[in-house]
Amino acid sequence: MNGTRMQGGVVAVALAATLGLSWAGMSAVPTSAADRVGGTFALERVDLKFAGGEKVRVLAAGQDVRAEAEITFAGSGQLVGAWEIAEPVSTAGAPQFRTLELVSRLLGVGRREVLSSPLLPSVVPGTYLLRLKITTPAPEAVGAALALRYFVGAASGEPAGGAGIPESLSVREPAPGASPENRMF
Repeated sequence: MNGTRMQGGVVAVALAATLGLSWAGMSAVPTSAADRVGGTFALERVDLKFAGGEKVRVLAAGQDVRAEAEITFAGSGQLVGAWEIAEPVSTAGAPQFRTLELVSRLLGVGRREVLSSPLLPSVVPGTYLLRLKITTPAPEAVGAALALRYFVGAASGEPAGGAGIPESLSVREPAPGASPENRMF
C-alpha cells in the first residue's frame, strides 16, 4: 500500500495510487462496526424477567430458576456487566450484592439480544434480589436499578409458605371498603 499507514478507522484507498487511478471522486470509507450497522452503540431497553416471563417468583428451597434480560440496542458494540445477587441476610436492610457471573458479549446486527442468568441460589429461605449490573455502555438510558425479586420458602415436598412466604401471590379484587388512603404502600 505504498507505505501509507491507515489510522482513525478510515481506509484511505491507497491502492488507487498504486494502480495509477485518480483520487477525484474517491471518498473515505468508514470501517468501525458502529458506522457499518447504523451508529453509536447504545442500550435502548433492558427487560428483566424470570424464564417463565414473571417479574416476581415464589420458589421451594432447592428449586432451579434462571432469569433473562431482553436487551434492545442501537448500533453495535461490547456489552459488559455482571449478574449480581443479594441474599436474604441483607435484603431486609441495605442489600449487599455479590457477583454470580460476569457478562461480556459483542452485540451486533439484530437490535435485540436475550441474556440468560446462571442458576440462581435457592437454598436459604427468604427474599432474594437479582440484578444485571451493566457497566458498558453507560446504562443511564435504561434506568438505574434493574432488579428482580424472588422468595424461597420450604423445601420441595413440604408445604410452601414457610418462613412467612405465601404459596402463591395473587390479587383478585380490592378488599371491601378499600380506598387509596388505606393502601399497603
